[in-house]
Amino acid sequence: EMSSKNNRTVLLTTHFMDEADLLGSRIAIMSKGELESYGTSTFLKNRLGTGYVLKIASNEPFTGPESILSLVHKTIPVAEVKECKGQELTLALPKSHIREFAGVIRLLESEEMRREHKISTISMSVSTLEDVFVQLALDEELRGAAADRAATSTLEDGPSSPTTAVVPVADNQEWLRALERAYKKQLERAQRVASGGAEEQSASSAFMRQLMGLIMKRVNNAKRDYRTLFLQIVLPLIVIVLAMALGEIPIGGVVDLELVGSMYDTPQVIQMNGCDPAIVNLIPGYNRKDTSNVTTYNTSTYLVDTAKQHGGFERYGAVSCNMPGLIATANGSASASSAPFTTMFINGSGYHQAPLMLNQLYAASIRKVRGDASVQVAITAEAMPRTKRQIAQLEGISSIIVTIFILIPFTFIPSTYVGYAVKEKETKSKHLQFVSGVHFLAYWLANLIFDTVCFLVTMAVALIVFAIFGRDEFVGGSADTFFATFVLLLFYGISGITSAYAISFLFDNHSTAQNMVMFGNFIAGFMLVLVVYMLGALSESGKSVTDVLKWFFRFIPSYCLGDGLMQLSAAKSSFDINHVHINPFGTEVIAYDLMYMGLLSVGYFALVLFIDNPGTPALLNRLRFWRASEDAPTTAGGAGDAGGGEMVSRDGLNDEERKLIE
Repeated sequence: EMSSKNNRTVLLTTHFMDEADLLGSRIAIMSKGELESYGTSTFLKNRLGTGYVLKIASNEPFTGPESILSLVHKTIPVAEVKECKGQELTLALPKSHIREFAGVIRLLESEEMRREHKISTISMSVSTLEDVFVQLALDEELRGAAADRAATSTLEDGPSSPTTAVVPVADNQEWLRALERAYKKQLERAQRVASGGAEEQSASSAFMRQLMGLIMKRVNNAKRDYRTLFLQIVLPLIVIVLAMALGEIPIGGVVDLELVGSMYDTPQVIQMNGCDPAIVNLIPGYNRKDTSNVTTYNTSTYLVDTAKQHGGFERYGAVSCNMPGLIATANGSASASSAPFTTMFINGSGYHQAPLMLNQLYAASIRKVRGDASVQVAITAEAMPRTKRQIAQLEGISSIIVTIFILIPFTFIPSTYVGYAVKEKETKSKHLQFVSGVHFLAYWLANLIFDTVCFLVTMAVALIVFAIFGRDEFVGGSADTFFATFVLLLFYGISGITSAYAISFLFDNHSTAQNMVMFGNFIAGFMLVLVVYMLGALSESGKSVTDVLKWFFRFIPSYCLGDGLMQLSAAKSSFDINHVHINPFGTEVIAYDLMYMGLLSVGYFALVLFIDNPGTPALLNRLRFWRASEDAPTTAGGAGDAGGGEMVSRDGLNDEERKLIE
C-alpha cells in the first residue's frame, strides 16, 4: 500500500500509465536510456498532452464520423477523430481552442442533433498520461524517421550537398504509421519483460503464473492485515470458548428448599387448643387462636365448620395439647382415647405444612427449655434426583444456547471478505491489475482459494474447541456427526465468501461494506434463527409458519449455518430422549441447508464472473440491439430489385451494421 511512503522514497517502474498516474507523485518517462520528461502528472499533461478528449455515445452504431466531424469543424477546424468504434465516437480537441468548447457542446446537445444522430451522452476529459507517453514515443519515432531520411539524402547527393534539416512530418498518414510503429515497439517491450525474455508462452502457463502471483499477493497482504486476522481467527476462538464455557454451567440445577413460615404469601393462623402458653408464645410469625371448648375428638369437625372465618388470614393447621387423642379402630373409624395426646391437624392445601408446623413446635420447646427465644431450628426439603429424560431435555436446552452463541463469530467472518474486495476497487488496485493484463477469472479464483484456506483455519480451530469441550452434538457420537459438521461449516465458508464477492459490487467504501454485511449477517444468522426456533417451540401454528419461511431464509448462507447447527443439536437431544438415531445428512437435519449453500456458492460466483467479465457490456449492448431490431419494421430487397439495392436481413440490419454489432 502506498500509504507506507511517508518519510520514504519509493521508486516504481511500470509500463502502464494508469498505474503511474495513480501512484506516482513525480513521474519520469525514459526512452532508450535517456530521460525524456519529468514532473507531476498535471504538469506532464499540460505541457505534453494532446489537449482534450470529447466522447460522444449514441444509441445506435456510428456508420461514420464524417457528419458529426464536419459540424464540429465549423467551430474547431483542427478537431480530429481519435477513435470511432461501435456506439462511441472520440474526438481530439486542441487546448488552443478551449474557448470554443462550450459552443461545440451546445451544438451536440441540441434536440436536432440528438434526434438525427441518436446521441445519448456527451463527456469531455483532459488527455491521459497514456496520451503523453504515446506523444513522446511518436516524437521520437518522427525524429528518427526524419534523421534517417536526412542521412539517406546526404549519401545520395554527395558530401558537398547541404545537410537536410529535420522537419516535422505534417502528413496525417505518416503520422498514423509512426504511431502504429511506436505502439508495436512498446507492446513488444512489455511482452518481453512480462515473459522474462521468452518469445512465446502458452495461455495456460500465463494463467497459472497470474493465479500464483495473486495468491502470493494476498499472503503478503495478510501478513500486515492484523485486523482481518483478528476477525477471522482470534475473535471466533474467543467467542467459541466463551460459548463452550457457558454450556458447562448447569441449567435448572437441584436446589434444596428451606421450609420457613415466610414461604407462604398470606399471613397464617394456627388453631391452638390446650397448649402451654409459654410454648405458644415462642412460635414467631404466626397469629395464634386459642379455643378452650374444643376437644381433640371434635377438632376436625370444628376446623371444617370455621374454614372461612379468618378474614385475610389462612389456617394451614391446628394443634391439640394434653387432650385425649384419637385411636384408629379395626373398621377404619376413630374413637377417643382416655390417655392425653398432642395431636396435629394439617390443611392439605398448604404444601410442606406438616414438617413446617412440627419444626415450629419443636423449636418453641427448645427455646422454652434453654430460655433463649433466638434459637432457630432449620428444616430443609431435598429434591428428588432427575430422571434420564429430564437430564436429556436440560442438555438439549444448553446445547441450543451454545449453538446460538457459536453463530455470532461466524456471522462476522464474511465481512472481512467483502471489505477486501471493496477496498481493492476503492483504491483502484483491481483496475490496475486488470489493465496490467490480469485475467478476471484468475483474480477471483485466487481470492476464492486464499479466503477458503483462511476459513479452513478458522473451521479447524472451531472443531478442535468442540472436541476439547466434548460437544457430542457436533463432533462426538459417530463419525457421521463430525463429518456433517465439517461439511456444513465448509459449505457455509464457500457460500459466504462468494456471496460477499457478489455484494461487493454494491459498495464503494470498504468500511461501509464491512459494517453493513456484518449487521446483515448478524440479523440473518443470529436473530432469524432465534426467532424461527422460538416460534416453532411456542405452538403448532407457529411451527407451520416457520416451516414455510425456512425455504426463503435459506437463501442467506448465515441462516443455513444457524439452522444446520440447531438441527444437529436437536438430533442429539432426540437420540438422548427417544434413543432413536437420526441421520445427520437427512432432509430433517442438514440436507436442505447443504443443498441451498451449494447452489448459492455456484450461483454467486457465476454472477461475480459475469459482472466482471470484460465481454459483458458488449453482450448486453448486443442484446439491446437485437431487441431494438425486432421492434423495427422489416424491409425486403434482393437481386430482382430494379435499383439493385442493398440486401437487408430479417432482423432489419444490413451487413455493415451487423458487423459493427458483432
